[in-house]
Amino acid sequence: MATSDRVREDGLLTVRTEEDGDALLVRATGEVDVSTSGTLESELRRAIGCNCSIIFLDLSAVNFIDSAGFRAFFLAAKHSHLNGKPLRMTPVSAPVKRTIDRLDLWDSLPLD
Repeated sequence: MATSDRVREDGLLTVRTEEDGDALLVRATGEVDVSTSGTLESELRRAIGCNCSIIFLDLSAVNFIDSAGFRAFFLAAKHSHLNGKPLRMTPVSAPVKRTIDRLDLWDSLPLD
């Protein structure tokens, strides 16, 4: 089970980070938009700086995401790749899935 827990709230977004062995789970809940994407991006950057071997981003409780949210995720994925720490997104909510479908991003996202 998780050995540490961190929660950050920003308006309509809550980001919870849980360490589980050598993996880190970053779980977003709520809305990831232009006003909250910075919070998600900073929490992902913080996660990339940890001593974990892999980072999972759970968007199963995200009820809205816009291009700013995806931008934060792509920037973090690039940063994690440069630092040798895989970043994977699993699972996604129905609203996130619809946005990915609409923007045709399936081949561009590091999904598990």
